[in-house]
This record gives sequence, structure tokens and C-alpha cells, in this order.
Amino acid sequence: MIDLSPLARRLAGTPLADWANTLQRQLDKKMEKGHGDLERWQSALDALPKIQPTEVDLLNGLTLDTDCDAETRAQMRTALMGLSPWRKGPFDLFGVHVDTEWRSDWK
Repeated sequence: MIDLSPLARRLAGTPLADWANTLQRQLDKKMEKGHGDLERWQSALDALPKIQPTEVDLLNGLTLDTDCDAETRAQMRTALMGLSPWRKGPFDLFGVHVDTEWRSDWK
């Protein structure tokens, strides 16, 4: 389903390497149990356009961006809305602002 080997390779030699090496097993175990929305989420992920970010900002929230046309951004928006409701955020993903519908600090 979800291959985390690129993440493990990226984290090799960092303080997170040991954790990354156990993550695939943890995820596979969790995925065995299933989730009622998993099929819908997978469809939304499959609908995401295949683009690579040229800009990444993790210091001021989560922003990923690259040059892409309006059609690609519309496809991105539709796919991302298939993953709602969002519980964390906000995110700016390739020109699409995704806001949260819930804030834990408002409890």
C-alpha cells in the first residue's frame, strides 16, 4: 500500500533513522485493521496530480509549491477536498490553501 522506504533512506544517518526503520512495520500493522474511510482516502490520494515541489517551507506551517497551470491546481484542490475534514492545518499545497475545521487549542 504505502511504501515508506524512500523516507527511511532519506532519514538514514539522522537521529530519526531507527524510528524510520520501524515505521513501515508499524504502518502495515495498523493498515491490516482497516478504516471505514480508507477507500475514499486512497481514491483522493490517487487523484492527486503527480508533481514535485520546488519550494518547501516547514518552518512557517506546511507549504509546498511549484510552477503549475490552473488545471493542475484545480485537480489538486478537488483531490485534497476528498481528504476532508481536515483536523490539522492550515496548509498551502501547490497554491491550494487547506484550512483546518478543528483546532485543539480552542477546546
